[in-house]
Amino acid sequence: MTMVSHRNVTNEDQEVYCCLRNKVVKADASHLAQYCNGCRMFRSFLPEGGIECQWEDMRASSFEVTVTDPYAEWMDNQRKDVRHSFPLDSGGAESDEALAG
Repeated sequence: MTMVSHRNVTNEDQEVYCCLRNKVVKADASHLAQYCNGCRMFRSFLPEGGIECQWEDMRASSFEVTVTDPYAEWMDNQRKDVRHSFPLDSGGAESDEALAG
């Protein structure tokens, strides 16, 4: 996975997505003191309002993403990719027969 810088810009309610807590939070002094200060993903405060964090993110196609909708980011982070290999058929290729039913 790639280390990605997430620029979490606050919305109109001063909220951001917090990866550590896996929820949308108010980016207030209490959250910053209680969670950001000890978080290994925390990088900096954004001058425009918000928090920059960095973590391995398999969804990202670049090294930096800007998040302006914390609820959409939360929802997108709830998806989990599941991969499954089916047994090989007699010809040596993966079989999709189990899927076809």
